Amino acid sequence: MAFNIQFFVGWLLYFQSPLVKHFYQAIPKSIKIREVRFFGLEHMTMMSIAIIWMNVCSFLVRKHIGTPKGFRFLFKRHIWILLFILGSIPWSFSPFTARPNWR
Repeated sequence: MAFNIQFFVGWLLYFQSPLVKHFYQAIPKSIKIREVRFFGLEHMTMMSIAIIWMNVCSFLVRKHIGTPKGFRFLFKRHIWILLFILGSIPWSFSPFTARPNWR
């Protein structure tokens, strides 16, 4: 549930971001600028896929409740989802963006 709330808040903030507004004003030019493309397109796309994938896996695990396979099923998929989320966070050391830790 916490991820779903974060997902909703993220989409609300997405439409308020000046980087996203700049991205949508001139998409052909913005695609060529790595940082603008990351925040305007890649970040939200990857995060949305991760949250949808998490909800689908949580729904599918209900078939395996009470079996030894259930925990392993969910654990493996949540590890992959976590790696997907961590890969789409704009870290300061990331090659995708040049963003400082503190502003």
